[in-house]
Amino acid sequence: MKGKIQLALWALLFMVAIPISAYGVDGQIKIAQTAGTTFPIQINEPGSYVLTSNLNVAAADVNAININADNVTLDLNGHCIYGPGTGTGKGINAVNRYNITIKNGIVRGFYYGIHLYNDYDHKGAGHRIEGIQASNNSCGISAYYGTVTNCTANKNGTDGIYAFNSTVTNCNANKNGRDGINGPHSTVTNCNANNNDNEGIRTYRSTVTNCTASYNDGDGIYAYESKVTNCTVNSNGKGGINAYESTVTNCTASYNGDAGIYSEKSTVTSCTASYNDLRGIDVSNSTVTNCTANNNGSYGITAYYSTVTNCTAINNGVTGIGASNSTVTNCTANNNGDDGISASDSTVTNCTASYNDSDGIYAIHSTVKGCNVRFNTGYGIWMSTNYFNYIYRNRASGNTAGQINCPSGNKCVDNATF
Repeated sequence: MKGKIQLALWALLFMVAIPISAYGVDGQIKIAQTAGTTFPIQINEPGSYVLTSNLNVAAADVNAININADNVTLDLNGHCIYGPGTGTGKGINAVNRYNITIKNGIVRGFYYGIHLYNDYDHKGAGHRIEGIQASNNSCGISAYYGTVTNCTANKNGTDGIYAFNSTVTNCNANKNGRDGINGPHSTVTNCNANNNDNEGIRTYRSTVTNCTASYNDGDGIYAYESKVTNCTVNSNGKGGINAYESTVTNCTASYNGDAGIYSEKSTVTSCTASYNDLRGIDVSNSTVTNCTANNNGSYGITAYYSTVTNCTAINNGVTGIGASNSTVTNCTANNNGDDGISASDSTVTNCTASYNDSDGIYAIHSTVKGCNVRFNTGYGIWMSTNYFNYIYRNRASGNTAGQINCPSGNKCVDNATF
């Protein structure tokens, strides 16, 4: 008898927790808002749940749905969960649960639209958020140890999508008040993050692939100890890609307000940076290989304590390649508004610098060898007295001011001028 009473009480509590209208033929538990619904709705048992109406939460600081069990699938079924637009309430909330799936609907007007949080002791959660539109929340979607796919997070007050140790694929995050996508320890693939008030995509120890980040007020992509591959970053207020201790490969950066690509302690390979307001590629303690930097407002490439190899810098507003304490090898710097290559305490080898508006190569305390410098408005190679340069086996011809200016305090050997 006692067991039967306990079973009846449990059934009653379960019915109070969830406003169930019916069970679907597929076993889904249907949830709908009625005149008697109070929030938050509590899901306390594993299973498959489906909304059959919109939910409207009028009170601030109140969640719409709390998920208190593992192995729950919640299908919004195209419906919307509306919040009051103020307070700390969450549209859908789960803490330290496992295998939660949220899909197919709209969440708006909450502090967090969707918040699936797991601490370090509950990692490997296996959550999935799919086909969700999260807008006009403080943070649109917040996911830990899960997958966010085919979602849109627009016009949220802070981050559109925050993903920790997660995978974010095929998502759009636009016009958010902070970052479009903030993904520490995550993989971000095939996403668009545009018109956000801070960075388009921000990562830490993450991978970003095949993404577009444009018209953001900050950097298009900010990457710390990350890999950025096959991405496009255009017309951002600061830089296109800002990389620290990272790898940037096969990316395009154009029309950005500062440098197209800025890197420190990083590797930049096979990238194109053009029509940026200041520098095309700006690196320090980095390696730049097989890159093109054309038509930028200031320098094509600036390198500090770096290596630049097999790169092209053409039609930039000031200098094609500016190198300080760096190595420049097998590069081309033509038709720039000032010098083709400016080298300070650097080594320039087997490069071409022609048709520049000032000198082909300007050298200070540097070694220049095996280069071709032709048809520049200034000298082919220019240096001042006691600049302590070593100029060796270069070819200079057709330069307007002269071929190689080699005053005392420099050493020029086996150069060909004609």
